[in-house]
Amino acid sequence: MNPHPNPPAPGGPAPLVHALIETLRQERAATDALHDAFTVQLDALREGTPARQHDGADAAAEALDMLGRLRTVRDRQTRLLGRVLRIDGDLDALAAVLAAGDATASLGARLRTAADAVRTGAARTRRHADALDFALRHAMSLGRGLIQAMRPPEAPRTYDATGRAARPASARPLVNHVG
Repeated sequence: MNPHPNPPAPGGPAPLVHALIETLRQERAATDALHDAFTVQLDALREGTPARQHDGADAAAEALDMLGRLRTVRDRQTRLLGRVLRIDGDLDALAAVLAAGDATASLGARLRTAADAVRTGAARTRRHADALDFALRHAMSLGRGLIQAMRPPEAPRTYDATGRAARPASARPLVNHVG
């Protein structure tokens, strides 16, 4: 029977920290790929090229899938490193413990830098996602406005259960056009 429930990793925490830093590097690359996919979608909206919009959406889906897998790996690696260091905490807490040690100070600094790079990339991508969200909502609003402008005034604005246009029973439409 092993007297230590969490024996130290062979070679100390260094191999685990290096693996975690590599995962963070890959996560930053996936975040950058997602940002690029959003850029393609925004450009496609500006240029009116639906095929490029579709390509950007596919690339965004792939990047999001990769980010999900990498975050799972990162969480596992973070928990394992925490067990080895005998602390329960996030990346910042692990980096602080590593930075406080003489032999692991450089590892702590590298881990903190890698985590900060992921946070910076995620914030940048989030701002780009917000811009894309605004642009898509605006484009849909313009499309709705154009459809309403092209529809003759006497055209019905309500629909029955089968999706066919129907005259409203009252002067008030049943469809909420506001939201």
